[in-house]
Amino acid sequence: MYKRYKLENNSDLETLVREYSSYGEEIMKSKKSNIEKSLEEYINQQGYINMSSISDDWFPTINCDIFLSHSHKDANLVKGLVGFFHKSFNIEVFVDSYIWGYCNDLLRKLDEKYCRKEDSFFDYDKRNYSTAHVHMMLSNSLNKMINKSECIIFLETENSLDAKNIIENGTSSPWIYSELIATKLIQIKVPKRISQIEKRALFENHTQMTEDFKPMYRGEISHLEKLTVKCLKKAADKKLKTKEQSLDEIYKTSSAYT
Repeated sequence: MYKRYKLENNSDLETLVREYSSYGEEIMKSKKSNIEKSLEEYINQQGYINMSSISDDWFPTINCDIFLSHSHKDANLVKGLVGFFHKSFNIEVFVDSYIWGYCNDLLRKLDEKYCRKEDSFFDYDKRNYSTAHVHMMLSNSLNKMINKSECIIFLETENSLDAKNIIENGTSSPWIYSELIATKLIQIKVPKRISQIEKRALFENHTQMTEDFKPMYRGEISHLEKLTVKCLKKAADKKLKTKEQSLDEIYKTSSAYT
């Protein structure tokens, strides 16, 4: 991880990416992992499940340039951003739900095999145990992708920060909360192409239920630089030859506007 941004949704952003939505959807569908293996393939002779192999298959670490932290409710905006970055800069954007299998699908497989009671209902404690394992695998895999990606963009919308009127920068998503925390904790790695002068400047400047279940977390975003539509347009208009040049132009232009 090198750069961390927040990109606020507004009418300008929606206008910019609208025409790229279908293209972005095609890209994401082409990259989606299809996992059809039986759970039996992960169980050894002693009856233990190889959770590391399941994690590698369902949540593989892949090559990408940008990790997009977002709400799944903003699917159309996300598709447009994926299409815009690829068409304009040949930049690959990581979107977890499209590239990986859904963790709920994996949970269902585990629960059907291990968590049923004789009356056909699910065992509460066993389900909590299986859910903890799957969610820990997903959380670790997300952190690996954040660490591996050069640039992190948090898409700030009414859906991603849906509890702002209750708590500062509040979100009801534990996944968004976890991703934002990770962007503070994971060490910044400067790409080799960045000059020594820029490196020194960088480190000098950085340091459903009976009742509705309504969790909220304080999403810490003060450490994220602001990324604007004006910056993206300016970089796109230059039509640079490589995605590295385009990323560097985005970094440089965003700094000029802050």
